[in-house]
Amino acid sequence: MTEIGIGVIGGGYMGKAHSVAMAAVGAVFETRLRPRLEMIAASSLESAERYRAAFGFARAAPDWRALVDDPRVEAVIIASPQETHREIAEAAFARGKAVLCEKPLADTLAHTRAMVAAAEAAAGLAAAGDVAAIIKGGLPMDELLSALIRPDNGLATERTPSQVMAFDVPTYPRPLLISDPQVNIHPALFEKRDMVRNAVALAHALGIDEPRVAMLSSSEAIEPNLSSTLDAAAICKMADRGQVSGAVVDGPMAFDTAISEATARARGVDSPVAGRADILVAPDLEAASMLVKQLSHLADARGAGLLLGLRVPVVMSNRDDDVASRLTGIGLARQYLAHVVDARRGALDAVV
Repeated sequence: MTEIGIGVIGGGYMGKAHSVAMAAVGAVFETRLRPRLEMIAASSLESAERYRAAFGFARAAPDWRALVDDPRVEAVIIASPQETHREIAEAAFARGKAVLCEKPLADTLAHTRAMVAAAEAAAGLAAAGDVAAIIKGGLPMDELLSALIRPDNGLATERTPSQVMAFDVPTYPRPLLISDPQVNIHPALFEKRDMVRNAVALAHALGIDEPRVAMLSSSEAIEPNLSSTLDAAAICKMADRGQVSGAVVDGPMAFDTAISEATARARGVDSPVAGRADILVAPDLEAASMLVKQLSHLADARGAGLLLGLRVPVVMSNRDDDVASRLTGIGLARQYLAHVVDARRGALDAVV
């Protein structure tokens, strides 16, 4: 079981709501990453101690600065009056903390822009190697993305960044990874290649040694007028020649063929991927986004996603994500980072 130290600033209605939600995670959700109620801060020590005793925190602080500075507090929840949000968020970002800020984000447009600048500075810290991961808080998705993928911020690699969702689908017998529902709108061939590489890297981190990748389209036939089928065939050839490694790749493939062995048999599709896919790569953002939302709302799938392909992983939570989804995202980032460290250590040992 892995823990993350939670600090809550403010013990009013929203502070109480977040505290109670964090305390209930272990009883409600089956997640290996559990919040640890480390510290709560209020406007006075008396109030903070009262909230600590009521909500089950380990410690109390009379000032938010003590909470943000504390090394055992890894994630900061800002539930204080909105005029205080900017200063707290800027301080937390500067210390590499994960930040969840209650809405409205700030009391003025200028303060909101300053908080966006703080997020951009956090990207700079990651580029400098001072932080190992970035966790999206209350910032709008497009503003954070523009800061992260800007070519001059030092986070770029040779790969195209892409979002990889990791799902536990109750009706499917294995973890299911999907790309890309948030970043690449109409990915071209080499962008799709990088989407596959990023998804395979996360699959390896999750212990899937040779993931089966299905390049999705409307059918298994290659159609000259349907570019997704041509891209799928090209990426399969790349995999055959080692340009995409560490996975079994097949496509084009319809969604039902990729996840249903019965459908694959009925259609006569003889493939090691058909009916047993670990990774689904959609032809574009619209298809991936609809697939993710359909699984979430109709199949009770639960999961989270990482933005991969930058120098550090980014936990990309949505505003409507619940506590379990946010914690799962942080857990994914930790597991991915641990895998990267182990891989580098293994490569070094092989050289030595």
